Amino acid sequence: MQLSTRDDNLLGLRLEGRALQERTQALESTCTRLRARLTATETATADAAQRHERELAAERARYDGLAKQLLRETAHQRETFQTERQRLEAELARAAERLAALESLREYLLTELSDEHNARQQAAAEATALATLVEQQRQTLALVGAATGKKLAAGARRPARTAAPTARTTTVAAGTSRRKAR
Repeated sequence: MQLSTRDDNLLGLRLEGRALQERTQALESTCTRLRARLTATETATADAAQRHERELAAERARYDGLAKQLLRETAHQRETFQTERQRLEAELARAAERLAALESLREYLLTELSDEHNARQQAAAEATALATLVEQQRQTLALVGAATGKKLAAGARRPARTAAPTARTTTVAAGTSRRKAR
């Protein structure tokens, strides 16, 4: 009985060993599959990390390129702005010079206009004075002519003497007229 118990124990242990062996094989098979999946996952992760690094490097290079381009464009715009500002300042200075020249010309023309106006007023005053003088001369000549006519009518004895003073009076009056006209 002891033998039979031992055989039963041995058979139980063998069965149990076989079950453990099958289970070990199943676990080893699962472990191999898991290791393969782990290796595949590690490879995929490494590939993804490398791809990510390459993409990141490409994006960084693109960013650096865009940043440099932006700096160049900003510098170019700054230079363009400076050039345009200098051009506008020069144009403003030229406009100020033209304005000053025009103001000077305006003042000159206003002075000329004022002088011309004064000259016209003076000429008009002189013309009025001359007209008055001419009228006075005519009146004087009319009076002299009337007096001469009366003397001629009163006596015919001295016609040559009477004519000489009349001519002299006319010459004196004409000389005065010339002096005022100048």
